Formats: sequence, C-alpha cells, structure tokens
Amino acid sequence: MKIYSSTWAEINLENIKHNVDSVKKSLNKDTMLCCVVKSNAYDCKNCIYVKKCTNSKTNQKILTRHIWQDYIEEANHLRYKTEVKKIYQKRKETIERVFADAKEKHGMRYTKL
Repeated sequence: MKIYSSTWAEINLENIKHNVDSVKKSLNKDTMLCCVVKSNAYDCKNCIYVKKCTNSKTNQKILTRHIWQDYIEEANHLRYKTEVKKIYQKRKETIERVFADAKEKHGMRYTKL
C-alpha cells in the first residue's frame, strides 16, 4: 500500500484572477461564478476537530463562496447603521412611489413572458 503525504500548495492570486477572467469571457454576462474549496477527506478523517468542523459522512469540509460575497456582506453590514436606515426609509417616498405609479397609471401591473 502506497502512503501519500500531505501536499503544500502556494496559490498565486494573480494567476487565479487571470483564470477567472478567462472563464468569465466565455460565459454570458448574466452568469454568476461561485468558488468552491474542498478539503482532503483522508486528512480530515484523522483530525481531532473533524466533528466540530463538519457533519459530513465523507469527513470533508466544503466551502462555497459567491464571487461577490465581500460586497454582499458589506451591504448587509451597512443596512443596520443608523444613517443608512434613515436613507433607506426615504426609498418608500421616492423609488417605490415611481414603480407604484407605473403600475397604476401606465398599465404596467402585469407582464407577458
């Protein structure tokens, strides 16, 4: 039986960015990317923290992160600030009012696909 040792990998973020940009060029504009990292099940199975880290039957931890997750987290964080709440409350008077008028006065209540 051949025993493999753990592997050390150094990731060059510039190369990853280049690869992601290359993939994005071949996709439709509306297509979203998602990054996935999967752990080595053999190493995780022997780890003393495996039960705290994952409930997976295969003893693997899989991390999935949306490509714009940083922006999503920042938007969620800003939603709860007092000054942003005040601005968000004005949305009812401005933006949502425009859509309500379009629905009622211009017959944009329904759409056909």
